[in-house]
Amino acid sequence: MREPVSRIACAVLLSIASGACAERIPEPAVVPSVPHISWLIASHEGNGNEQVVCQSDPRTECVLPVGSGETRRMATVHLYLHPSGIETRYVGTMQVGFMNGSPEPHDTRVNSTVTPGSSPVNVSVTGLVTSRPGTYPMTIALSAETSTTQRPLDIRETLSVTVK
Repeated sequence: MREPVSRIACAVLLSIASGACAERIPEPAVVPSVPHISWLIASHEGNGNEQVVCQSDPRTECVLPVGSGETRRMATVHLYLHPSGIETRYVGTMQVGFMNGSPEPHDTRVNSTVTPGSSPVNVSVTGLVTSRPGTYPMTIALSAETSTTQRPLDIRETLSVTVK
């Protein structure tokens, strides 16, 4: 009688464990002591279930479903600021052009300090996906400042996101 209960408990634990692994933080192949970032874009319909659309590593094409009046599509951009060998302050902006609002890209300010050995700091922005199909930019422009460098390390990344 105990064996079926054990199998059910095992199945439940496996499903919980696999769900926790479903969205991993992208980790670029860089020297760990150098300040670096990663990102991912997820889509959801407001039911809370995020589906990763694209990410920095491995780099994949970014295609989001267009939002419409009856199907409101949401998107979340997760920017991860990774620790390096020394305390690092990341300062700059992330501009997202595919979210509804003004014709100008949504501008998110970044100003976070990451300590060595810590988990990456997550800077996120969530919004409605535009109802206009097209290709939109996402631009990350950061400076990584440490106490050992005279000049901050510039981190720049621009990608195209297609909405269709």
